[in-house]
Order: sequence, then C-alpha cells, then structure tokens
Amino acid sequence: MKFLSDFHSCGFEEAEIITFLAKHGISIGDAPVSPAPVAGDSSPDWKRIMAVLPKLTDTEAASAFVGLDLAGPGWLSDDDQAELSRWQSVIRRAILAGDLAADESDFERDGTPKEWSIFPADLAAWCAAKGLAYPLPGGVDLPATDAGLRNALTSCDQERAQWKAKVGALEATGDQRASLQAEVDRLRGELRAKTDEVAVLTRDRDALKTVTLSGKGRSTALKIIGGLAMKGYGMTIHADRLEGIADMVKDLEKVGAGVTEKTLREWIKEASNVIDPPKP
Repeated sequence: MKFLSDFHSCGFEEAEIITFLAKHGISIGDAPVSPAPVAGDSSPDWKRIMAVLPKLTDTEAASAFVGLDLAGPGWLSDDDQAELSRWQSVIRRAILAGDLAADESDFERDGTPKEWSIFPADLAAWCAAKGLAYPLPGGVDLPATDAGLRNALTSCDQERAQWKAKVGALEATGDQRASLQAEVDRLRGELRAKTDEVAVLTRDRDALKTVTLSGKGRSTALKIIGGLAMKGYGMTIHADRLEGIADMVKDLEKVGAGVTEKTLREWIKEASNVIDPPKP
C-alpha cells in the first residue's frame, strides 16, 4: 500500500489491524471490544441490528440474502454488486407479481417513491412459501404448517384488498360530493340571475302601468273612450243619464273585454270632463 486511500479501500477490521501491529511492537491503542454474540447465534452484528428494524427496504433485504454489509467500510466488488443486483431484481419482481407484500416508500421525502418497504413477517412468509431460509437472525412467528401459512397469506391479502376498496370508495365519494357541490353552485347562480330578471321585468311593468294610466296617457285614453261612445253608440256623454251604455257593455263582452256597467259609466263620466260638449 502506497496511499492512505489504499488502506480505506481494503477495509481492514480495526480490532485485527490493532492486534497485528501490537504483535510487531507498534501500539496505536487498545482494540475495541466487540459485543458478545447471542449464544448459538453466529450472525454478524449488522444482521442482528437489521433484524430489529420494523421494516426493510428491498435493498436491505437483498443485502441480507447476499450477506453484504452495505454500511461496512470499503467498496463492493463487481461480483458483490452483481449478486446484490440479482437479488434485488428477484425481490422487486416478487413484489410486482403480488407474491411478496410491500409498499412504495419515499425514504428521501421528496415525493418520489424510490424503494419498497417490507415488513419482516411478510419477507419471512415469502421465504417460507419459496422454500428459502430467512436471511436474518431472530424468529418471526409464522404458522407451523403449510396450510396455516396459506391461510395467513390469504387473510393478509383479503385485508389489504378490503383497505384498498375502502380507499377507492372514499375517493369516489369525494369526487361525487365535489360534482354535486359544483352543480348546486351552478343552480344557485342561475336562480340569482332569474330572480334579478323577474325583478327588472316587474319594475318595468309597474312603470308602464304608471305611465299608461296617469298624466297625459290617461287623458288620451279617456278621450278615446268618450269619442267611441259618442260616435259609435250615439251616446250623449255630457247628459245626466247615459243612454245605450248596456249595448256598449255587451259588445265589449263579445270581444273579450268585458267590464261592468258601473265601471264603464265612471270612465265615460271622466271622459266628459276632458271632451268639450258639442256646439249647438
């Protein structure tokens, strides 16, 4: 080794190199004391640590099958990289095929799922179904028989399907509610427009009545009524007693403009006030 980087790339164990140097009279400190392994468990420390994780990524699961400590010193060789990639492909294909239960996870929290999250129990069930040894130390409680394992897997799949159905139903309900709310808002807008339109028409109608029956318009109407009574029915509208008013009422009824004799008499009397009596 010529450079310090060569030392790092080789990845010597600290305890071993310190012991080796001490045997040759070079002391650089005491070797670190490694935690005592569990009795009957020959698994490396990094696997025992990984075994207590609540979830595993697909990369961590692949490294457990290969036996590679991804957090260890040094770089992986081409062979190690190839083996890791091979197992990662197997695990991902099993997930996509529905054989291995897993969820997409955004470990970097940037909105883009980059890894799969796997429960240890799901990984152990998949190993049992495929006849593989579970790659991590420690026990994961699984049914003792193949039938029990199949029932457990079926129950898990059914529960996942139920939750997916519930999520789909909630999403559909939300979409329907939004659509109904949009329709209600549209109808409210149309109702307000129609209400404003009716108010304008009512105001115009009242204004038209006022113009028609007051002032100059009323005077003109009285002249027309009085003139027709005088010319058409030979009525003397300035007399104290109006003759022929009954005939005029009947004719108005025939054309659909019926009024009472009292009403017609009142209008003719008012007409006599705006029409001058004929000269003798």
